[in-house]
Amino acid sequence: MSSVRELLETAAPPAARPATSALEVRRAGDRRRRRSQVVGAVVGVAAVTTAALVGVRIVGPTATGPVPPAATSPTPTPSSTDGQLPVRALEGTRWIPDLVNTGVTTTQGYPDDRGDLPRALLTFERGGVLVLDVMLPGRPTTTIRGSWTATSSEPALDPLLEADLHLDLVAPAGASDEVLSLVSRLTTIATAEGYLPTGPPPSMEAMSLFLYGRMHTGVLGIIDLVRPEAVLPSPYPSRP
Repeated sequence: MSSVRELLETAAPPAARPATSALEVRRAGDRRRRRSQVVGAVVGVAAVTTAALVGVRIVGPTATGPVPPAATSPTPTPSSTDGQLPVRALEGTRWIPDLVNTGVTTTQGYPDDRGDLPRALLTFERGGVLVLDVMLPGRPTTTIRGSWTATSSEPALDPLLEADLHLDLVAPAGASDEVLSLVSRLTTIATAEGYLPTGPPPSMEAMSLFLYGRMHTGVLGIIDLVRPEAVLPSPYPSRP
């Protein structure tokens, strides 16, 4: 397992860590926010003037190669070991994977955007159950159930979080290239670090996680937290 994950990460190494070019990535975030605000104004869904996530968004190209194998049944979150505690704050939370900046798709819809756009939802259910929903235009929703474990010396879900994170998923037979790419990237993750974006849209919390591989050479993915009380519109499923 580890050799496959290391191969994926070294085969397509991501960009350097965000701190190396903070000004550039913040400008990129501003551009993304302005685009989302225009979309919100046109369809009438933006209720506030800040309508998109502003945050560090530097990732490498989507890793290619075989999807790493996953556990066939959910794995319970482990108990404390060597000062590491289960990150139980993840239980019951929903996250939007950043599809564009992981190279999975070229466009993406967030819950506050309307339109037939690629979308994804990652749900950390209790008991170590992980659910990934991928919704692509003109295709049925792909739902994959797997498992997750997360431990940290300080397990609060905040920008100071630094956790060992493992996501186990297996793409179904006949899955699209987008699903294969996303599953491949997510199952390469080894650690997660908290980040506090500014100006999230109404359905989102001001909380993101940067996802790193085993070698921690750069960001492999980003997920953004959905507000607990948010009711996500179709085509998002009702979870957890």
